[in-house]
Amino acid sequence: MKKFINFLTILLSAFFIFGCEINDEFIIEEKDGRDGYSVSIFYDATANMKLYYWERDNTPGFTSGDTIIYRENNQNLKIVQNGGCFDLFLVSGNTETLVGSVCNGANGTNGTNGADGHGVVIGSVTYADQDGNILGNIVSFYSDEDDNGTLTTGDIFKNAITVSNGTNGTNGTNGTNGINGTSSSISCVTINGNIVITITTGDIVTTTTVPIPTNGVNGLNSSLKATTTCFGIIYIWYFDLDSDGVFDSGDKKLSEDLIPFAKDGEDGDDAKAIVTMTLEYDFQGAGTSYFNSTGFVLNNFCLQDGALYCPYSTGYVLFPEFVNNLDVLSIIFNYGSKNPYDIDVYAIYPDGSEAVIKTVHLNGDPNFQKGVWNTYSQFEYYADLDNIQFKNVKQIKLKAKVSGVTTKCSGLDLHIDQVTFLLKVNNVN
Repeated sequence: MKKFINFLTILLSAFFIFGCEINDEFIIEEKDGRDGYSVSIFYDATANMKLYYWERDNTPGFTSGDTIIYRENNQNLKIVQNGGCFDLFLVSGNTETLVGSVCNGANGTNGTNGADGHGVVIGSVTYADQDGNILGNIVSFYSDEDDNGTLTTGDIFKNAITVSNGTNGTNGTNGTNGINGTSSSISCVTINGNIVITITTGDIVTTTTVPIPTNGVNGLNSSLKATTTCFGIIYIWYFDLDSDGVFDSGDKKLSEDLIPFAKDGEDGDDAKAIVTMTLEYDFQGAGTSYFNSTGFVLNNFCLQDGALYCPYSTGYVLFPEFVNNLDVLSIIFNYGSKNPYDIDVYAIYPDGSEAVIKTVHLNGDPNFQKGVWNTYSQFEYYADLDNIQFKNVKQIKLKAKVSGVTTKCSGLDLHIDQVTFLLKVNNVN
């Protein structure tokens, strides 16, 4: 025990003198001092032993980062915490003798701030070839030792870079002046029972003759429907069989001609003829085998009395695949219902993606009747020939959904009939 007290006395003396452990690192200028380590006690119940150790890692309890000072296995030494210190007493009978104290070390003094650094100033000189042609600049960087913001004697060179002049680009050639487009005019005259349509474009004159029947079928005279689209006027001659004054599914079409609008054009490629294909689906007389053999897919649609019929709140019709991927020029069909429906027509591409061609809303007509054409509505879509939006289409899908709430107790009754697709055929020599 005496040996321990002598060892502890020497240890405490060193701690009070230096304020840190004996082997602590030397404190240099311009660095904060470090806290001293506390002395703590840990009682090892298994060994019935007290461990005195430096608390080095500031983790409560005796841990792997701490350093053991002394192991004491008798009860003759008493340690009492006194504020930030520990007082050590030697106990002999009823007498306690103070033999020393161990306290936390004081914080070291803050180091002084280092001197301010110097800014950077830049100098630049040109360099040339042997003929005096300026090739670029040499840019030098200096430490501004006198801190006056300019390059002066006494500033210290640090680095330099060479910046060469770029090579001039070649002038572009002048573009060719465009050729003014030629305006066109259209005139229609009646000659010997025919309508003669004349299109004049500069020196080019194109004439189309459309016959006018003098006697209509069943005593009906022929009628003309002219539809103006974004790419021209469509003239349809027909017999108004149902005498309702409009061209609809109850009439007989005699002929159809498209007269395109002429435009003042810019330079462009030579004109090419548009090769088209018309697909008409009239379901009158068709049976279930017709849909199975032609590639139709009916989802909640069925065939009823020669028309596509949807008795549900939603459904779709997937029309047969086109032989080749074609461009959509127009879509026309008739539809009617006593209930309100939203109808979407989609283009389906070869990769399976879809795009909405057109959406319409049907208010519903309580007087709607299957086969009474003046109670139907007509869906019409026409493409812009100058910018066809739906190109390389694989299939067309028609989707219907009841809009809002219906109170009709007998079910739903959407009918669709007489569907016509006008398609542009590509890759035709």
